[in-house]
Amino acid sequence: MSESVPNSTASFAHRNRAASTGSFAFYDESHDAEIDAWMDEEGAILDDLDEEADGHLGFAAYVVLCVLTGGLLYLVFRWVPKWRIRLVGARTLLRECEWVAVEDQWGGMEELGVGRQAYGRSLSSVFGPEDEKGLQRRWRRRLRRRRSSYMESEPDDYATDIEDDDDYDDDNDPVVRQLRTLDYRYMRFCYHPLRDKFVPGNTWKDRAWTDASALRTGLDSDERESRTRLFGPNLIDIEQKSIAAILVDEVLHPFYIFQIFSLILWAADDYYYYAAAILAISLFGIGAALQETRANQRKMHELSRFECATRVLRSGFWRQVPSAELVPGDVFEVSDPGLSQMPCDCLLLSGDAIVNESMLTGESLPVSKMPVTDDALAQLSLGTPSVHPAVGKHMLFCGTRLVRVRRPPPHDSAGHPAHASHADAEDEPAALAMVARTGFNTTKGALVRSMLFSKPVGFELHRDAFRYVGVMAVVAAIGFLASVANFVRLGVEWHVIVVRALDLITIVVPPALPATLTVGTTFAQERLKKKSIFCIAPQRVAVGGKLDVVCFDKTGTLTEDGLDVLGVRVVEKPNKSGGDTVPDGDGSRSSESDTRFSPLIASPETLVPTNKLAATQSTDADIDYSPHRALLYAMATCHTLRHIDGALVGDPLDERMFAFTGWSYEEGTGGEDAGGGPVDEDVLGGSGSLPQQPRLSPSVARPPPPPEDDANGDTSSSYESSDADSAHAVLRKRTKPLELGVLKAFEFVSQLRRSSVVVRRFGEKGGEVYVKGAPEVMEEICRKESFPADYEDLLSHYTHRGFRVIACATKSIPKLNWVKVQKMKREEAETNLTFVGFIIFENKLKGRTTEIIGELGRANIRRVMCTGDNILTAISVARECGMIDKTAYCFIPHFVHGDAHTALSQISWHSVDNPMVQLDEKTLKPLPPPADVDVSLPYDMSNFKNYSLAVTGDVFRWIVDYAKEDSALMHAMLVRGQVFARMSPDEKHELVEKLQGIEYCCAFCGDGANDCGALKSADVGISLSDAEASVAAPFTSRIFDISCVPEVIREGRASLVTSFTCFKYMSLYSAIQFTSVSFLYATASNLGDFQFLYIDLLVILPIALAMGWTAAYPILSTKPPTASLMSRIVLIPLLGQIAICVLIQAVAYKTVQSQPWFKAPQLDKDKSNSKNSENTALFLVSCYQYILSAIVLNIGPPYRQPMRTNMPLMIAILLTFLVSTYMLFAPARWLFELMELTFMSPGFKSFLFALGVGGFAVSYLAERHIFPSLAGLMGTAKRILRSDHRRERKRYETIEESMRT
Repeated sequence: MSESVPNSTASFAHRNRAASTGSFAFYDESHDAEIDAWMDEEGAILDDLDEEADGHLGFAAYVVLCVLTGGLLYLVFRWVPKWRIRLVGARTLLRECEWVAVEDQWGGMEELGVGRQAYGRSLSSVFGPEDEKGLQRRWRRRLRRRRSSYMESEPDDYATDIEDDDDYDDDNDPVVRQLRTLDYRYMRFCYHPLRDKFVPGNTWKDRAWTDASALRTGLDSDERESRTRLFGPNLIDIEQKSIAAILVDEVLHPFYIFQIFSLILWAADDYYYYAAAILAISLFGIGAALQETRANQRKMHELSRFECATRVLRSGFWRQVPSAELVPGDVFEVSDPGLSQMPCDCLLLSGDAIVNESMLTGESLPVSKMPVTDDALAQLSLGTPSVHPAVGKHMLFCGTRLVRVRRPPPHDSAGHPAHASHADAEDEPAALAMVARTGFNTTKGALVRSMLFSKPVGFELHRDAFRYVGVMAVVAAIGFLASVANFVRLGVEWHVIVVRALDLITIVVPPALPATLTVGTTFAQERLKKKSIFCIAPQRVAVGGKLDVVCFDKTGTLTEDGLDVLGVRVVEKPNKSGGDTVPDGDGSRSSESDTRFSPLIASPETLVPTNKLAATQSTDADIDYSPHRALLYAMATCHTLRHIDGALVGDPLDERMFAFTGWSYEEGTGGEDAGGGPVDEDVLGGSGSLPQQPRLSPSVARPPPPPEDDANGDTSSSYESSDADSAHAVLRKRTKPLELGVLKAFEFVSQLRRSSVVVRRFGEKGGEVYVKGAPEVMEEICRKESFPADYEDLLSHYTHRGFRVIACATKSIPKLNWVKVQKMKREEAETNLTFVGFIIFENKLKGRTTEIIGELGRANIRRVMCTGDNILTAISVARECGMIDKTAYCFIPHFVHGDAHTALSQISWHSVDNPMVQLDEKTLKPLPPPADVDVSLPYDMSNFKNYSLAVTGDVFRWIVDYAKEDSALMHAMLVRGQVFARMSPDEKHELVEKLQGIEYCCAFCGDGANDCGALKSADVGISLSDAEASVAAPFTSRIFDISCVPEVIREGRASLVTSFTCFKYMSLYSAIQFTSVSFLYATASNLGDFQFLYIDLLVILPIALAMGWTAAYPILSTKPPTASLMSRIVLIPLLGQIAICVLIQAVAYKTVQSQPWFKAPQLDKDKSNSKNSENTALFLVSCYQYILSAIVLNIGPPYRQPMRTNMPLMIAILLTFLVSTYMLFAPARWLFELMELTFMSPGFKSFLFALGVGGFAVSYLAERHIFPSLAGLMGTAKRILRSDHRRERKRYETIEESMRT
């Protein structure tokens, strides 16, 4: 959802604001107390609005003022819309307004017309079912009171939007006679008559969406027409401005208005050539901007718009309609062969699907979708920013690509599954889906809105640049007054005085300044593209240069995607009875002391010998193989792998786990859940082989075929027999192969951190439940006596060493049929389980992870890990890659009392390696260790204060929910937290926002869908993705390691410094030219037309553009570049350089006047005389200042490469220097006349050359040595004179300092 639009829990309410006539404010509906207070406030406001003046008078005044000022005030009102709104608008009741003014949280203002259309349907059809009895009663009283008071003054004009308000009671659903809407940034808001505010339409949900089986009937024509009026067409259709509209927007920008003013001024002063050249450049710039804007619009239009033909069920009949006509509630066919991409957000009703959501998430893994259930419908909330995981697995999102869609099996008249031979191909059922959200209300639409209306990126540099321009404008005003006085004294004509004086303003404020500030960003973006890092938000490039902290996802970002299975550790107990005993569901087992973990088992053959793979009895008197088989069966069935193009594809962890087993997997075609489908009671339970119809089969896992020698008579293979078995028994067992059918699957949910399957073995009446998930959650769902005594020790052993550990559990269900399976709830399946063992995954770091983490550390950029993995595993990986100092303490939390949902919970923090070393619970500062504890070993005592925190998701949730925003606990967690483990996607997003809240400039680097929210909210989001550009993040890297992070930082710093350098250069250029012109104005002289052309077009423009060519320095500095002009280290050198330039020109100006060949300017009251010795001397010496200042101001290491590496800049400086020297010493006659030069002696020419070069030497030495020292001395003096003065610091720096004390 766009950051400029309220989220699902907010809507817009009318507010009385001083700066607007009817702006909107955020209103949180979740707090009942605030509702009452808000309504009381609104009632008071609205009761007073009937005395407001009519807006027609204000509009008339607006028109008159615009005409009288020749359109100047029109431009001012266009640039500052608040002033126009204040003048022309008249506040009125929101229910009666004709237009509204909307102000977003960043100060942007828009005027929107309110649409009106006849509706005549119930209130709930617009806003859905709501519990509003108290709200309705209160508003009914207020409406009646206002009606009676309003009727007394305007009895003929009063009308209500709700019919029969007097007869309204709490059980009625009132009829909305007139629907009032406004469309704000492609989002429709509908006026709620009872709440007296516009409510976003994306929160709508049909009250009938409770029974999944009843959703397949579709809509009738009347309902479709009503919803079309309510929601509009199902299109993400970005408005494309016409060329004329773009041209007007471009030309009326303040920059081009100033250019037009300058062109008129230059033409009036007879600078025709210069004005023509600037006009040509401006037209080229406007044309380039026009083309770029059109190209961006077309690109966004092509990216967002999609329309196709769909088969829709309307009024009981199937018909082909364009997808643009779909409305919420429509039922359409997903299995239509012509449908390759989803045109809307919809709920899958029947069949099953596999989709690719990479366009939305940046993650190209296939995602399985299953038919929606009643429980999922109960949790459906269409207004929330993120979809609940229980709903997401049933929802097909707009913009996702359909990889595979399977139809549901046919049913007979009784509703039972029909065999394929009995089903008519023409009556074959279709995979159906119901439209839930359309157009810009979809997930894709929200992401497109976030791209169009993203959070504005403000820089201190840009703000300070315009402040500096304002200061220079004051200087220009002073020069203007001084010039006017001087020209009046000389008797110059008034039209010349005005033109000359105004010309100073165009010199002091260089028109090319805005363009030069973006040069660095453009070049940096191109360099990033060559390194396979793509950016869809150029304004974010420079933000990368200001980063303070970078948050990393772990798996797939810091570590390899594909985890290698190191092996398994199985729960074993001696088989004292001499045979295998399957654990009973009642919990009867041997004592806990007999249960132990097996040694590490590194192969499936060692895990379960082939002759015991399918056994129910064993001749081995030493080991009970039941847990071994359960663990192997769990690895073979509890996953989300799907067959796509002949290969099993899915989560990388599942792929490696299944590959370890060596089994084969045949995906079912039934449809319900994980391919279980509507299988009747005899499937997998009767005699004979599996049904041949694929529609009736669940997903089946099979072990590898037996070796050939076993097939030729060796009975000790995968179909085992005991010594007592007869040959007949062996033959019977061989006719019943081992096949595990997955009847139902509960997919992984990030909140539960586990997944499970219900499995039945071919030929058995009962079944098993297999669960795999995080070891921490097993204690909640497994029987305590099933855990070995060393459970925690073994888990800690592996997680401390960086391995990823997955726990498995099982339980048996004696009798199982299809109906029982489908009615089984997750809570029923995942309870009273028996723990069977661990799967150990080797989590290898990517090749460059340690190198990059070290590089960021040396640059004093904080690194934070944010992962969903186990906290000890995350700490181990953090230590291995250098994110946490191996010699410093790391503290982890645990709940002493309560949990994440209890406000009065108590949390204890202790060292991960030494539990005796703890932190204070409130301040998170180290407590004095007990006297008998040696805290120095194995750690360095000097690092005791440089401790770090590792925070779990539940502790993070508790601190965010129950700790105060500015509490020491919250601050300490955010400043000292280096590892955040077991974090959900929403918690990752929230962590980024909390870090930004204490003034961190934060980046997030991740690789998939779980990171989407954090990537969008971070100042710099970098997605590791195959896509060249994805809407998941501003930056997308096709190099799948974190080497992209320092690249973005380097280029960001280079971009920031380039903009800074260009600004200083342009400022010094305007100061040099202002000085030259001011000296010449003393005698009513000026620079010539071609002199201006040479300076601006042949010297300044090439050098300013070439400055951005300098590449980033390869080594990250420990200190980021400054982004503020309002600092001593910037202003003192800049002012010093201006003083040196003024001094050099003053020497040339005075010296030339004393020469015997001096040619004084001839006073012409009607025009300027530029052909004189003062002009020639100042022009030539200033050329050296323009050129050589580029060398003085150029900033190289530690942010950019040395200037010698920038060949375009070196060539531009060299050529302009040579041309200027040529003009000084031996210009050709035509050049001499063209540039309006005068005679000078050879000796004086050498003097000017020495003056220009000598001035450069002085400026260079002062810039590198004198001015920085002077700035430092001034800072020291300020601290001495003002003892209470303290350097302005960011909040997190203050918190860090307090933590150290």
